[in-house]
Amino acid sequence: STYNLDTADTHKFVPVSLGYIFIPSQFIKFSRLCQIIREKPSLNKSEKVQLEYQCFKKGTIMTTLLTIHQLSYQVGKQPILSNVNLTVEEGDWLTIGGPSGSGKSSLLKLIASLQTPTSGAILYQGKAQDTYEITTYRQEVSYCFQNPTLFGETVYDNLLFPFTIRHLPFNQKKAEEALQLVALKPDFLSKNINDLSGGERQRVALLRNLLFLPKLLLLDEVTVGLDSENKQIVLDFLEKIHQKGVTLLQITHDESELAHSKKTIWIQNGGIVDERVSR
Repeated sequence: STYNLDTADTHKFVPVSLGYIFIPSQFIKFSRLCQIIREKPSLNKSEKVQLEYQCFKKGTIMTTLLTIHQLSYQVGKQPILSNVNLTVEEGDWLTIGGPSGSGKSSLLKLIASLQTPTSGAILYQGKAQDTYEITTYRQEVSYCFQNPTLFGETVYDNLLFPFTIRHLPFNQKKAEEALQLVALKPDFLSKNINDLSGGERQRVALLRNLLFLPKLLLLDEVTVGLDSENKQIVLDFLEKIHQKGVTLLQITHDESELAHSKKTIWIQNGGIVDERVSR
Protein backbone atom coordinates (compact mmCIF):
# COMPACT_ATOMS: atom_id res chain seq x y z
CA SER A 1 0.00 0.00 0.00
CA THR A 2 0.98 3.66 -0.40
CA TYR A 3 0.47 6.42 2.17
CA ASN A 4 0.03 10.04 1.07
CA LEU A 5 1.38 12.08 3.97
CA ASP A 6 0.17 15.31 2.35
CA THR A 7 3.08 17.35 3.65
CA ALA A 8 5.02 20.13 2.01
CA ASP A 9 8.27 18.18 1.73
CA THR A 10 7.00 14.67 1.00
CA HIS A 11 4.83 12.92 -1.56
CA LYS A 12 4.42 9.18 -1.19
CA PHE A 13 6.49 6.42 0.33
CA VAL A 14 6.37 2.65 0.38
CA PRO A 15 6.66 0.97 3.83
CA VAL A 16 8.91 -2.06 3.53
CA SER A 17 11.97 -2.48 5.70
CA LEU A 18 13.91 0.34 7.48
CA GLY A 19 16.33 3.11 7.05
CA TYR A 20 15.90 5.73 4.38
CA ILE A 21 12.78 6.23 2.36
CA PHE A 22 12.41 6.76 -1.34
CA ILE A 23 10.55 9.88 -2.40
CA PRO A 24 10.17 10.59 -6.14
CA SER A 25 12.75 13.40 -6.01
CA GLN A 26 14.54 13.01 -2.68
CA PHE A 27 15.48 10.84 0.30
CA ILE A 28 14.36 11.33 3.89
CA LYS A 29 16.42 10.20 6.87
CA PHE A 30 14.65 7.75 9.16
CA SER A 31 14.59 10.19 12.09
CA ARG A 32 12.69 12.70 9.91
CA LEU A 33 10.29 9.97 8.85
CA CYS A 34 9.54 9.12 12.49
CA GLN A 35 8.78 12.77 13.13
CA ILE A 36 6.37 12.85 10.19
CA ILE A 37 4.62 9.70 11.43
CA ARG A 38 4.26 11.07 14.96
CA GLU A 39 2.75 14.28 13.60
CA LYS A 40 0.20 12.44 11.45
CA PRO A 41 -2.89 11.60 13.57
CA SER A 42 -4.61 10.01 10.56
CA LEU A 43 -2.25 7.01 10.76
CA ASN A 44 -3.52 4.24 13.02
CA LYS A 45 -1.45 2.56 15.73
CA SER A 46 -0.31 -0.38 13.60
CA GLU A 47 0.85 1.99 10.87
CA LYS A 48 2.85 4.02 13.36
CA VAL A 49 4.45 0.93 14.89
CA GLN A 50 5.54 -0.34 11.47
CA LEU A 51 8.69 1.81 11.43
CA GLU A 52 10.96 -0.25 9.21
CA TYR A 53 11.59 0.87 5.68
CA GLN A 54 13.73 -0.30 2.81
CA CYS A 55 16.42 2.16 1.84
CA PHE A 56 16.68 3.05 -1.79
CA LYS A 57 19.83 5.03 -2.48
CA LYS A 58 21.78 5.37 -5.72
CA GLY A 59 19.90 2.42 -7.19
CA THR A 60 20.81 0.03 -4.36
CA ILE A 61 18.83 -1.31 -1.42
CA MET A 62 20.12 -0.67 2.10
CA THR A 63 18.31 -2.76 4.69
CA THR A 64 18.07 -1.73 8.29
CA LEU A 65 18.33 -4.65 10.66
CA LEU A 66 17.19 -3.02 13.88
CA THR A 67 15.10 -0.02 14.86
CA ILE A 68 14.69 1.32 18.36
CA HIS A 69 11.84 3.82 18.71
CA GLN A 70 11.14 5.96 21.78
CA LEU A 71 12.61 3.25 24.02
CA SER A 72 12.49 3.79 27.78
CA TYR A 73 13.48 1.51 30.63
CA GLN A 74 13.30 1.98 34.36
CA VAL A 75 13.83 -0.14 37.46
CA GLY A 76 11.30 0.78 40.11
CA LYS A 77 11.15 4.56 39.93
CA GLN A 78 14.72 4.87 38.67
CA PRO A 79 14.90 5.74 34.95
CA ILE A 80 17.75 3.99 33.12
CA LEU A 81 16.98 4.88 29.49
CA SER A 82 14.62 7.56 28.20
CA ASN A 83 13.15 7.92 24.70
CA VAL A 84 16.07 6.33 22.84
CA ASN A 85 15.84 6.23 19.03
CA LEU A 86 18.38 4.29 17.01
CA THR A 87 18.60 2.71 13.56
CA VAL A 88 21.15 -0.02 12.79
CA GLU A 89 21.84 -0.98 9.19
CA GLU A 90 22.88 -4.46 8.10
CA GLY A 91 26.67 -4.58 8.09
CA ASP A 92 27.14 -1.77 10.61
CA TRP A 93 29.83 -1.91 13.28
CA LEU A 94 28.49 0.51 15.84
CA THR A 95 30.60 1.41 18.88
CA ILE A 96 28.77 2.71 21.94
CA GLY A 97 30.62 4.94 24.38
CA GLY A 98 29.63 6.87 27.47
CA PRO A 99 30.26 7.08 31.21
CA SER A 100 29.62 4.18 33.55
CA GLY A 101 25.98 3.95 34.60
CA SER A 102 24.70 5.81 31.54
CA GLY A 103 22.55 2.91 30.30
CA LYS A 104 24.80 1.31 27.67
CA SER A 105 24.61 -2.24 28.99
CA SER A 106 20.88 -1.92 29.63
CA LEU A 107 20.40 -0.95 25.99
CA LEU A 108 22.20 -4.07 24.76
CA LYS A 109 20.31 -6.30 27.20
CA LEU A 110 17.01 -4.87 25.97
CA ILE A 111 18.03 -5.56 22.38
CA ALA A 112 19.08 -9.08 23.41
CA SER A 113 15.65 -9.68 25.06
CA LEU A 114 17.34 -10.20 28.44
CA GLN A 115 15.33 -7.27 29.84
CA THR A 116 11.90 -5.89 28.97
CA PRO A 117 11.35 -2.25 27.94
CA THR A 118 9.12 -0.04 30.06
CA SER A 119 7.84 1.62 26.88
CA GLY A 120 8.75 2.07 23.24
CA ALA A 121 9.44 -0.42 20.46
CA ILE A 122 12.30 -2.66 19.33
CA LEU A 123 11.90 -3.83 15.74
CA TYR A 124 14.13 -6.55 14.31
CA GLN A 125 13.91 -7.16 10.56
CA GLY A 126 10.63 -5.28 10.41
CA LYS A 127 8.89 -7.19 13.20
CA ALA A 128 8.37 -6.38 16.85
CA GLN A 129 10.93 -8.15 19.03
CA ASP A 130 8.29 -9.84 21.19
CA THR A 131 6.69 -11.55 18.18
CA TYR A 132 9.73 -13.81 17.73
CA GLU A 133 10.13 -17.19 19.36
CA ILE A 134 12.77 -16.50 22.00
CA THR A 135 15.26 -19.25 21.03
CA THR A 136 15.13 -18.31 17.36
CA TYR A 137 15.60 -14.63 18.19
CA ARG A 138 18.61 -15.25 20.43
CA GLN A 139 20.27 -17.39 17.77
CA GLU A 140 20.08 -14.41 15.41
CA VAL A 141 20.76 -11.71 18.02
CA SER A 142 23.62 -12.92 20.17
CA TYR A 143 24.80 -11.22 23.38
CA CYS A 144 28.36 -11.55 24.74
CA PHE A 145 28.88 -10.70 28.39
CA GLN A 146 31.72 -8.65 29.81
CA ASN A 147 32.53 -11.44 32.27
CA PRO A 148 31.63 -14.67 30.47
CA THR A 149 30.45 -17.73 32.35
CA LEU A 150 31.67 -21.08 31.07
CA PHE A 151 29.87 -24.25 32.07
CA GLY A 152 30.59 -27.94 32.28
CA GLU A 153 34.18 -29.07 32.77
CA THR A 154 35.94 -28.59 29.46
CA VAL A 155 36.12 -26.33 26.41
CA TYR A 156 34.40 -29.15 24.52
CA ASP A 157 31.38 -28.90 26.83
CA ASN A 158 30.99 -25.24 25.89
CA LEU A 159 31.48 -25.63 22.15
CA LEU A 160 29.07 -28.58 22.11
CA PHE A 161 26.27 -26.31 23.36
CA PRO A 162 25.51 -24.40 20.10
CA PHE A 163 25.19 -27.73 18.27
CA THR A 164 22.93 -29.19 20.96
CA ILE A 165 20.40 -26.33 20.96
CA ARG A 166 20.16 -26.65 17.16
CA HIS A 167 19.70 -30.44 17.42
CA LEU A 168 22.85 -31.02 15.37
CA PRO A 169 25.68 -33.53 15.91
CA PHE A 170 28.93 -32.07 17.15
CA ASN A 171 31.30 -31.15 14.31
CA GLN A 172 34.79 -31.50 15.71
CA LYS A 173 36.50 -30.18 12.60
CA LYS A 174 34.38 -27.01 12.67
CA ALA A 175 35.18 -26.50 16.37
CA GLU A 176 38.92 -27.05 15.90
CA GLU A 177 39.06 -24.64 12.95
CA ALA A 178 37.21 -22.05 15.02
CA LEU A 179 39.68 -22.42 17.89
CA GLN A 180 42.52 -21.63 15.52
CA LEU A 181 40.77 -18.41 14.46
CA VAL A 182 41.32 -17.12 17.99
CA ALA A 183 44.88 -18.46 18.32
CA LEU A 184 43.98 -21.59 20.29
CA LYS A 185 45.25 -25.04 19.31
CA PRO A 186 42.83 -27.80 18.24
CA ASP A 187 43.66 -29.92 21.30
CA PHE A 188 42.28 -27.06 23.43
CA LEU A 189 38.92 -28.84 23.20
CA SER A 190 39.89 -31.18 26.02
CA LYS A 191 41.24 -28.44 28.30
CA ASN A 192 39.57 -27.95 31.68
CA ILE A 193 37.87 -24.56 31.94
CA ASN A 194 39.40 -24.02 35.40
CA ASP A 195 42.83 -23.98 33.77
CA LEU A 196 42.02 -21.14 31.36
CA SER A 197 43.33 -17.61 31.63
CA GLY A 198 40.95 -14.66 31.46
CA GLY A 199 41.79 -14.08 27.81
CA GLU A 200 41.30 -17.73 26.94
CA ARG A 201 37.93 -17.80 28.71
CA GLN A 202 36.77 -14.78 26.74
CA ARG A 203 37.84 -16.33 23.45
CA VAL A 204 36.05 -19.61 24.21
CA ALA A 205 32.91 -17.70 25.18
CA LEU A 206 33.03 -15.76 21.91
CA LEU A 207 33.39 -18.97 19.93
CA ARG A 208 30.42 -20.49 21.76
CA ASN A 209 28.35 -17.56 20.44
CA LEU A 210 29.87 -17.56 16.96
CA LEU A 211 30.27 -21.16 15.82
CA PHE A 212 26.98 -20.45 14.06
CA LEU A 213 27.04 -16.83 12.98
CA PRO A 214 24.24 -14.58 14.21
CA LYS A 215 22.95 -11.65 12.18
CA LEU A 216 23.52 -9.23 15.04
CA LEU A 217 26.28 -9.55 17.65
CA LEU A 218 26.06 -7.53 20.88
CA LEU A 219 29.39 -7.05 22.67
CA ASP A 220 29.36 -5.72 26.23
CA GLU A 221 32.96 -4.62 26.91
CA VAL A 222 34.37 -7.97 25.85
CA THR A 223 37.96 -6.67 25.78
CA VAL A 224 37.95 -5.11 29.25
CA GLY A 225 40.68 -6.50 31.50
CA LEU A 226 42.49 -8.26 28.65
CA ASP A 227 46.18 -7.72 28.04
CA SER A 228 47.22 -6.15 24.74
CA GLU A 229 47.90 -9.52 23.07
CA ASN A 230 44.55 -11.04 23.97
CA LYS A 231 42.73 -7.82 23.12
CA GLN A 232 44.24 -7.77 19.64
CA ILE A 233 43.35 -11.44 19.07
CA VAL A 234 39.72 -10.70 19.99
CA LEU A 235 39.55 -7.56 17.83
CA ASP A 236 41.10 -9.34 14.84
CA PHE A 237 38.54 -12.12 15.22
CA LEU A 238 35.67 -9.63 15.40
CA GLU A 239 36.96 -7.97 12.21
CA LYS A 240 36.81 -11.33 10.43
CA ILE A 241 33.28 -11.90 11.71
CA HIS A 242 32.24 -8.44 10.53
CA GLN A 243 33.69 -9.10 7.07
CA LYS A 244 31.44 -12.16 6.87
CA GLY A 245 28.39 -9.91 7.17
CA VAL A 246 27.65 -9.94 10.89
CA THR A 247 26.38 -6.61 12.24
CA LEU A 248 28.12 -5.57 15.48
CA LEU A 249 27.09 -3.34 18.38
CA GLN A 250 30.03 -2.93 20.75
CA ILE A 251 30.26 -1.17 24.11
CA THR A 252 33.71 0.02 25.10
CA HIS A 253 35.52 2.52 27.32
CA ASP A 254 38.80 1.81 25.53
CA GLU A 255 40.07 5.04 23.97
CA SER A 256 41.92 3.28 21.15
CA GLU A 257 38.82 1.29 20.20
CA LEU A 258 36.71 4.45 20.24
CA ALA A 259 39.28 6.29 18.15
CA HIS A 260 39.31 3.57 15.49
CA SER A 261 35.59 2.82 15.48
CA LYS A 262 33.73 2.83 12.16
CA LYS A 263 30.66 4.50 13.66
CA THR A 264 30.18 5.79 17.19
CA ILE A 265 27.31 6.94 19.37
CA TRP A 266 27.56 8.39 22.87
CA ILE A 267 25.08 7.59 25.63
CA GLN A 268 24.80 9.76 28.72
CA ASN A 269 22.10 10.05 31.38
CA GLY A 270 19.99 7.41 29.64
CA GLY A 271 19.92 8.99 26.19
CA ILE A 272 21.91 9.28 22.97
CA VAL A 273 23.61 12.68 23.11
CA ASP A 274 25.98 12.41 20.17
CA GLU A 275 26.31 10.36 17.01
CA ARG A 276 29.20 10.54 14.58
CA VAL A 277 30.91 8.54 11.87
CA SER A 278 34.66 8.50 12.32
CA ARG A 279 35.73 6.64 9.17
